[in-house]
Amino acid sequence: MGTIISPPSIVCKAMSEFINDLFMNNSQRQHCANYLTGLLVGGNKTVTGITDELLNASDQSCLNRFLNSIDWDHEKLNDARINWLQNNDTTCFNSRGIIALDDVLIEKTGSSIDDVGYLYDHTQKRTILAHDLLFVHYVNMKNSKHYPLEFRRFKKESQCTEEEVDFKKQTELFRELVGWCNQ
Repeated sequence: MGTIISPPSIVCKAMSEFINDLFMNNSQRQHCANYLTGLLVGGNKTVTGITDELLNASDQSCLNRFLNSIDWDHEKLNDARINWLQNNDTTCFNSRGIIALDDVLIEKTGSSIDDVGYLYDHTQKRTILAHDLLFVHYVNMKNSKHYPLEFRRFKKESQCTEEEVDFKKQTELFRELVGWCNQ
């Protein structure tokens, strides 16, 4: 992939319409725009890959710090994103829309990543190192537009025991997502 010179128009529009207000300074806003750009159009979706492909990106450690150490409210950002989607006739909720639940394994290569574990992937018929993400997704049946609403990350019982945190089965996490939809 070549160098990405500027964010796509959808990122610029989102930044100006709702994202800029959610961050404390221009550096945080720029990191957010870079991250979104990398996820949308970058070839390598890792922090290093995103910063390598963007012309205006600082060192990967800055983006990594933004994602992991800066105190920003991801729930507020997600709520603003969903509200923003309601302002467009093609993405707003409607009576023909449905809510879909999905369980997705995202293969990883580093075992030091939070909550990654060896899980059985029935599509590949083998065990892989992955994150197990459970999504609630909105699907507009009128025009086939769809987008994620919220997610939960499954953690294996052995990891929860080791970290001394409560274990939640996938069914419990899906119930949480259904409850989130009913808010």
